[in-house]
Amino acid sequence: MFRILAAAFGVAFLAACAHLNLTGPGSNALSTLDRVCALGAGTGSMDGAVWLKAHSKDASGQFPADVKVESSGKVLMEVTNLIGETQARIEVDSGSYHIMVPGKDARDEKGDGSWGGIPLRWAPRLFLGRFPCPDLPLDSSATAKLDVDDHLEVHVGNEDYLYVLSAWGGGPWVSELTWLRKNAQGESRVLFKFDRPDESSGAPLRWSAVSDQGSVDVRWRRRKPGTNG
Repeated sequence: MFRILAAAFGVAFLAACAHLNLTGPGSNALSTLDRVCALGAGTGSMDGAVWLKAHSKDASGQFPADVKVESSGKVLMEVTNLIGETQARIEVDSGSYHIMVPGKDARDEKGDGSWGGIPLRWAPRLFLGRFPCPDLPLDSSATAKLDVDDHLEVHVGNEDYLYVLSAWGGGPWVSELTWLRKNAQGESRVLFKFDRPDESSGAPLRWSAVSDQGSVDVRWRRRKPGTNG
């Protein structure tokens, strides 16, 4: 079932947005972070379909999938083949994943924390059309810096977030994010890229995440967001 054209992840994304200078009078790194993290905050659920490419040491493939994000934050994916037959069911909930493959080569796989080196805690935000962010509000030890090239750098605990910002709807929009975490086990790094902001909401209609252990590339084919409350 699982095959992939690994070179697909080497294709560069087209620039999604125009340059936005956020460093003029009255600019503030923390308020810019608040604006970035608030984009899409009114979306509480999602029902749609994507074209998904994934690669890790354990599984690789490119396939269509139906996606549902529940208001609780659980992500449900049903992977199908080109004629609509179910190939796998994937659940992501509270940072854990469960992959169920039916049929002759049936398997059942569970894991916690990450898949292919990509943290699962942001899966609901990503599929809701939002950007990965540190937990807000930030504690007193956190720092944030905004430079003249619209790069927003945030340091929280043992994590660094480097956002490359551009413009959408008169405000900041994320075209790239490099997330870095250092601990006793070593260093983890993930590069996120975002493209094609939705005309009405700004939600990225295509995004990818790449680590040294794996990659995911998601392109929306159909999406129906639900509101909070």
